[in-house]
Amino acid sequence: MANSMRSKSSMEPSEFKNYILGIMFFKFISDKIERFYDVALANENIEVFFDDKESANGIFEETLNDYGYALDYKSLFSTLIKHVKDGTYSNQLFEDAISFFNDHINGNSKEDFSDLFSDLRFNDPRLGKEQKQKNDVISSIMLEINSIENEIGEDFSADVLGDAYEYLISKFASNSGKKAGEFYTPQSVAKLMSQIVTKNKKDVKHIYDPTCGSGSLLLRVAKELDKVNPNSKGGNYSSLNGQELVTTTYNLARMNMIIHGIDFKDFHIAQGNTILNPNKDLASLKYDIIVSNPPYGTK
Repeated sequence: MANSMRSKSSMEPSEFKNYILGIMFFKFISDKIERFYDVALANENIEVFFDDKESANGIFEETLNDYGYALDYKSLFSTLIKHVKDGTYSNQLFEDAISFFNDHINGNSKEDFSDLFSDLRFNDPRLGKEQKQKNDVISSIMLEINSIENEIGEDFSADVLGDAYEYLISKFASNSGKKAGEFYTPQSVAKLMSQIVTKNKKDVKHIYDPTCGSGSLLLRVAKELDKVNPNSKGGNYSSLNGQELVTTTYNLARMNMIIHGIDFKDFHIAQGNTILNPNKDLASLKYDIIVSNPPYGTK
């Protein structure tokens, strides 16, 4: 995927992650909704179903309550892929899909889903001088991401995708040099920290990282809690909480939570400077575990 961007665009390698991880995440949330539609609309022609406004609004109400967002047939990743394969794709179709997503977010999940794709700039001149070049760069990434599930086959799951996502974040971090620590804590360090803070912990409600970066350290703590209390996997804490200053990294943290299967009701990632402007909701909670890999080089 990175090779596609490197060969077809003039973009800096450090910015590839915005497109690759962003598109990968869009496929994840789209596939999740489509699996629901496959069951709920098993006896319907899905394309025709969504042409009926009343029917569509009814199913949207369900997905908004259960998933926190909604997508129509035209906005599904699988539909966009069909356009790529039949030669009718343009980046405008992807932009329209994201606009639909932004307009169909549950009020309770707005903070977790709003502006998640703000770093996907489909008309960035560095993607190509002509619109066709820009379309080709994005569509080539889409096709490669679409092939991941096909290659993995029956073993494909949220855990596998979460691990793949984490791997990509670590690779982008390793190629970012000294700035890597701004959004990623190496897994060896994260694992050791998490094992220390979770040792003999049985009753954990709230976990906090005041400089959460991509959220990897918070997720590692949750994973270690599952090892400490294996009989209550997934129910070993009430919420994962963090604050992040950089917009791109803030978006990445929220995507990372969702792609690892953390329900939007169970995490709260805020944007802002934790020291100068701490989030009031986060500051009001009492935490059982606090971890952090602060940006020591910040002036």
